[in-house]
Amino acid sequence: MKHATKIKRLPSTIFTAALCLSSSFSDVLITDFETTNPMNFSYPSETSTWDKPVDQFQSFTDGDVSGQEVLPIGEGAPTASGGAGRLNLALDLSGTRSLELTARLLPSNEARVIQVLLFNDNGTIEKFNFYSSSFNSSTFTTARVDFDLASTTETVSGLDLSAITAYEIQGNYWDTDGSKDAAFNVQFDNLNASLIPEPSSIIMVTLASASLLMIRRRFLI
Repeated sequence: MKHATKIKRLPSTIFTAALCLSSSFSDVLITDFETTNPMNFSYPSETSTWDKPVDQFQSFTDGDVSGQEVLPIGEGAPTASGGAGRLNLALDLSGTRSLELTARLLPSNEARVIQVLLFNDNGTIEKFNFYSSSFNSSTFTTARVDFDLASTTETVSGLDLSAITAYEIQGNYWDTDGSKDAAFNVQFDNLNASLIPEPSSIIMVTLASASLLMIRRRFLI
C-alpha cells in the first residue's frame, strides 16, 4: 500500500508543477478600457495637447462587452494626432513579447491602421500598427503585433518595457483618396502585453505532462 500511495502522489505533484508553469505565462493587462487604465485624455487636433486635452472618446456597453470608443470629430475627419490614451501609468511589461488588441470597427471608420503607442517618461515612444483588415464591424476580434526586441535587453527600439508610463490609441489619417481626413471610429475592449513562453519552459511543461500520462498508465496497468 505504501508503494501505491507514492505513485498516486507523484502525478499530482507533477500536475501541480505543470499548472504553475502554465499560469506564469499569463498576459499583462494594459487596459480593459473600462475599469483598468481607461482612456483619460485625447488630443484630436493641433489645438489639443498633452497639457490641454480635448475629450474625443466615450464608454460603451454591447452585450457582455464594455469599453471605450474614439469618436470622429469635425464631421468625421480627425487629424494625424487624433486619438486617446492614458497618462501616469507605472507598467512593467518585462518578459512580454507582443501586443494584443481586441477591437471592433464602427461603420464610419476609414482609418486603415490602428496605432498603439507606448511611452517612457524620458520621451521615448514606440508605435505598433494593427491593420484595420485584421478587425471587422460585426464582432470583437483580437490581433497581435510582435515586438522586435533587442537581443540582450528588454527594449524595443530604445523603449524600456519595464517602465511604461503611458499608452495611446490613434488611427492613421490617410483616406483612400490620399487626403488626410480618414475618419477614425473604433470600439476597444482590451489591450494586453502577451508573454510567449521561452522554449525551455515549454519543454518543462511538455515533459511534466508526458510524465504524468506515463505514470498514470503504469498505475492503471
